[in-house]
Amino acid sequence: MERIELERTEAPNPIGAQESALISLFVRLYRALGPVLGALVLDFADFATLGPLGLYVGAPIGAGIGWWLSGMFRVGRATRILLAILAGAYCMAPFTNLLPIATVLSALGRFFEDPLPSEEGKDEAPPQPGGITEGI
Repeated sequence: MERIELERTEAPNPIGAQESALISLFVRLYRALGPVLGALVLDFADFATLGPLGLYVGAPIGAGIGWWLSGMFRVGRATRILLAILAGAYCMAPFTNLLPIATVLSALGRFFEDPLPSEEGKDEAPPQPGGITEGI
């Protein structure tokens, strides 16, 4: 008797596609708004630590928030430490309560982050056999 094997094909899952699109939307929103919302948290912490309180607790609170905020960027450990120190100094410094400097720190962090892996080499032509690249 001959054994017959059948291939299984899965039916398209429209619910899975919707979930994937929704997850992609949240990932894009997090990438776009995460640093801005983090900057607002840092600005609020700076405002909350006004006066002499900021001289004592502003640095550790700001550094902690700065470390968390710099984690949203693809930067190295040294840059994360530098951003955390800057955020701590920002929360500790007097007369910065009404200045939204955290937004500037957030923009700097986004500017200095490492490129996405999919963006690296995007403009380069793919290598051809023999080391010859067409279209150059």
